[in-house]
Amino acid sequence: MSRVYVLINVKSGTAEKVVQSLQNQSGVLLADIVERPPDIIMVVQAANQERLLKLTLNALLSVENQIDSLQLLSKLEDVYTLETPLVHRQN
Repeated sequence: MSRVYVLINVKSGTAEKVVQSLQNQSGVLLADIVERPPDIIMVVQAANQERLLKLTLNALLSVENQIDSLQLLSKLEDVYTLETPLVHRQN
């Protein structure tokens, strides 16, 4: 099993809504509000790295408008930081 830990900072007043949305996403084992910083910690698990990436991105895209910044920790030696917006969508 592959697992990623995601540390998320969200816009003021949105933490509870973001956690509720994340908890309903496939592959999310945990999404909890924590004391700052960060605002939320999310744990996603999947059978392999490819599936883990897909589930993690789907979960984050479900709340992308509320995210200020995040860090993805897949292993102690691998730390990735992304600043929002995660994806620019064009209509």
